[in-house]
Amino acid sequence: MTLSHFFAVVLKTSETVHCPEGKWKCMDGAKCVYHSWVCDGGSDCTDGSDEWQIICKNWNCTEDRWKCADGLQCIQSWKTCDGTDHCTDVSDEWPASCENCTSNNLWTCADNKKCILFSELCDGNPQVDCLDGSDEWPDTCHEWDCPKGQWKCADVEKCIPNSYVCDGYPGGGCNDGSDEWPSTCQSWNCSEGHWKCVVSLVCIRDEFLCDGHVECTYESDGSDEWPETCLKWTCPEDKLKCADNLQCIKEQYLCDSDRDCNDGSDEQNCKDFVCGQGATKCADFTCIEVNVIWRKAPGQRDCNQFQIEQ
Repeated sequence: MTLSHFFAVVLKTSETVHCPEGKWKCMDGAKCVYHSWVCDGGSDCTDGSDEWQIICKNWNCTEDRWKCADGLQCIQSWKTCDGTDHCTDVSDEWPASCENCTSNNLWTCADNKKCILFSELCDGNPQVDCLDGSDEWPDTCHEWDCPKGQWKCADVEKCIPNSYVCDGYPGGGCNDGSDEWPSTCQSWNCSEGHWKCVVSLVCIRDEFLCDGHVECTYESDGSDEWPETCLKWTCPEDKLKCADNLQCIKEQYLCDSDRDCNDGSDEQNCKDFVCGQGATKCADFTCIEVNVIWRKAPGQRDCNQFQIEQ
C-alpha cells in the first residue's frame, strides 16, 4: 500500500465508530480491536488492517509484547528464547536476542542463527530445529548426554524417551532398533506403573495385566495372562478379581448381565448385590443405568423385558 492510498483510507474512516481507550480502530472504521491484537500475527480487523505492514512498521508494541526484528509482529515477551519460533523471521530465537543462548538453558546452533531447547537436541526429529540441521549432526550427538528421562541409542545418534525403550514397537524409537534389542531389555528396568513381559521382555502398563486380553503379544509371549502371573497379581484399586483369581475386571461390570469374567463369576450371586449410583436392579437381579431405561439407544439392553424391581 502506498502512503497516498493509506491516508485516503484514514480520511474515509473519520466519521465511523469511536473506540474506547485501550482499543484501536480498524482502517475501514467498522471495528475496534484491543491494542494487544494489533500486529500479533493474526488478522482481527475485517479489512486485515491490524496486520498491514505500513501499520506494524510504525506500531509500538504494548508493554507485555516484544517486537520482532523485521518490525512486522509483536509477540508475548515470555515467548522469546523458549526454543520455539514465534516471529516469522525467527528473531525471537536469535542468539543476539537471547543473551547468546545463555537464557532459559538454550543451545546455540552451529550457524549461530538460532537457539533451541536442550530437549530438542538429538531427538531424531526429521524436521530439524536448527536451520542448518546441526542439532542432529552425528558429531553433535556423539558428544551429547541425553537429558533426564531419555535414553541414548546404541549408535549414539539419537535420544528417545525412556517410555520408548522395550515397548514392543521397533520402529518407534531408535533408528538402529537398539531400544528393542534383547541385550537392552534384559537389563532394562521398566518405569513405574509398568510390568516386564517374561518372554519378550517388553514393558506393558500395569492396568493391562490379567484383564483377559493378551498384551504381551511380541514373540507370542502372553505372559501377562498366564495363570502363574495372575494368581500372584493384585488388581488395581478400581478393579476386582474374578472368583478363579485369574482376571481383574472393573467393579461396574458386576451383575450387568454381560459376562466379563472368563469363569462367569461376575454374574453370579447378584440377588444381594447393591447396584451402583445411577443404576437400578431389574427383576433378574442385574443392574442397569436408569437413563438407559427411559432413553434406550440402538444396541443398548433394557431389563431383558423383565419388570423393574420397585
